[in-house]
Amino acid sequence: MKIKTFHIRLSKEHLISDENRINEFLTDKKVADTFASLVKVDKLNFWSVVVTYTEQVDTTKEKLSYSTETELTEKEQEIYDNLKKWRADKSAIENVPTYVVAHDKELITIAKQNIEKLDDFKNIKGFGKKKIDKYGDDIIALLNSL
Repeated sequence: MKIKTFHIRLSKEHLISDENRINEFLTDKKVADTFASLVKVDKLNFWSVVVTYTEQVDTTKEKLSYSTETELTEKEQEIYDNLKKWRADKSAIENVPTYVVAHDKELITIAKQNIEKLDDFKNIKGFGKKKIDKYGDDIIALLNSL
């Protein structure tokens, strides 16, 4: 939860621009609560508005996913092969099927992308917060070793 304070000046020359500033700010926010109070200081009157909010996640952005039929360059194939070996080792350690660790499509997508930091996984279909937290550092270390 975050907080933001606005002042809305009541003079005609500032009212519209102050309202527009708030409206623009709120376009990608989910408002949790608001509090407003009229403030009078000498001849200056304005509303002080406090907004508590959370950032909205853009769910319209489609995540990347390459088909298992996608052609890979020589370097991408090397990355993919190493990712498959890592996945096999990880699934053996965790005693789960390989697809639980990562699907072939996910590994191909990683091989085709320039993954350098954990945030880069957010664009890959199949990688949510849990999977990124669990495997992201290992994958980046592997990619950096190649």
